[in-house]
Amino acid sequence: MKKILFGAGALFLCLAFILASCLEEIDRIDKIEDPSFAPSIDFPLVNSDFSMEEFLTEGESKARIVDQQGLLVLIYDDTVTTPSAAGFFSLPDQQSPVLSITGPEVSFPSPGASVTVTKNLTFAFTPANSEALDSVVIKAGQMLFQMSSTFPANISLDVNITSLKFQGTAFQRNFTFTGAGSQNPSFNLQGSSFDLTRNGTTTNTVSLSIKATITDTGQPINNTHRLDFSFGLDNLGFRAIYGDLGSSSTQLTADSLNVDIFNNTLTSGTFELLDPLIRLTMQNSFGVPLGFDIRNIAVWRGNTSTALSGAAVNAPNNPYRVSAPSYSQIGQAVTSEININASNSNLSQLISSFPQYLGYQFDLALNPAPVTSKHFVLDDSKVVVAVHLELPMHGKVSALSISKRFDFSGLGIDDVEQSKIKVKTSNESPLDANVQIFFLDNNGQVLDSLFAERSFLKGATVGPDGFTTGAEQVIKEVTVTQAKIDRIEQAEFLVMTAVMFTSNNGTVPVKFSTADKLKVSVGVNTRIQY
Repeated sequence: MKKILFGAGALFLCLAFILASCLEEIDRIDKIEDPSFAPSIDFPLVNSDFSMEEFLTEGESKARIVDQQGLLVLIYDDTVTTPSAAGFFSLPDQQSPVLSITGPEVSFPSPGASVTVTKNLTFAFTPANSEALDSVVIKAGQMLFQMSSTFPANISLDVNITSLKFQGTAFQRNFTFTGAGSQNPSFNLQGSSFDLTRNGTTTNTVSLSIKATITDTGQPINNTHRLDFSFGLDNLGFRAIYGDLGSSSTQLTADSLNVDIFNNTLTSGTFELLDPLIRLTMQNSFGVPLGFDIRNIAVWRGNTSTALSGAAVNAPNNPYRVSAPSYSQIGQAVTSEININASNSNLSQLISSFPQYLGYQFDLALNPAPVTSKHFVLDDSKVVVAVHLELPMHGKVSALSISKRFDFSGLGIDDVEQSKIKVKTSNESPLDANVQIFFLDNNGQVLDSLFAERSFLKGATVGPDGFTTGAEQVIKEVTVTQAKIDRIEQAEFLVMTAVMFTSNNGTVPVKFSTADKLKVSVGVNTRIQY
């Protein structure tokens, strides 16, 4: 301010010089003695525009401001994601029974002849949670063979696991034994698949056969000789599983949105928003019907919470049924949507309580009925829940009291006879306001106020559609004496308070536009002795 005064003083000196030059032309100038001037000069302090967008994003919230047909709307978005299907389903290690060929089953018709013995086996593939599996596409895992022979003969062993396929072809391998011995080969199962239906007649069933061609080497075979075959499936990971996957449930991690648009400056009053909306959008790539339970939605202010209630969160609507992709949509996600508004809940009441946070937690049930049918999941199947909050600025304000404190370093006005602070406002918003500014010392004690009484700031006229028409202008002048300036100059803080109303003392709903602005010009008019 002192720099402004210095500049203004220089300007005044220039004007005085021009005036003095003119006075030289006046006759009898020597008659003028001790000229004294006390010009009145205006010094601008503030000249700025304040929009509703700036006001509503002063808090810590991460709201986006959008324009919906002229209406100002605050948008908040968050996502909550379930674990992938690999967190719901697993494939335990499997072990086949032992297939054995014993000495009494081998009889050579002549020396050096061969005998072929075939054995078939089916065994149960044991799932983790009693699922009835049709097929499994393997992403990782090992097949470990356990083979041993005590026959004193040569053996060609063909292994055919008809349930296991690589690129559509059943698994088949040949192993040879020259006399007694054991073998433990392993095979990487990545990219393979298990058909567990036994040609569509059952589930959870592995089918295999072995065919041993045993050739006489001249050594006698007795009843204690045997060939044993088995295999294990270890460290299985699936790419996809198909079948009746049973029922399971999980609780999603609780989360929240910061919706504090007032940045803790609100002290009292009501701000009723008429059309708030929560939209929950579920993207489901599980090939399983889902039950979506809104376990809790609540707003928080400090340590106090208020829960959402109403038809939207009660039976029979909640839990909700979430659609699932069909077999023709494998790898895709299907969208379901839930809208929560003032007609099916107390959301308007919650949002109008000036919350700082909106918290939420959801439960998810897979195949909640349960329905016995064919489903599927991929290893990366999941549910993504998009939480979308809309706060259209359409409502009523009554005695809404807001207070904000700023650091203050003084007006910078020294040794003046008399000054006036001029405040000119042009208000395009639908808010009437009573405004006061207090000056506080370092201990928070009020030293003085700007206005003797609260200054009235008139809101713009509201049309039938709820939007304002034009702007309302108010000019206020406050005489500031030297004594008042001396008190103000001691202040360390400035506190601005406003008590606001919409039309008719907050009884008529109005709509705030993105174009609403408050134009403020503040200046000091002072007389300087020259």
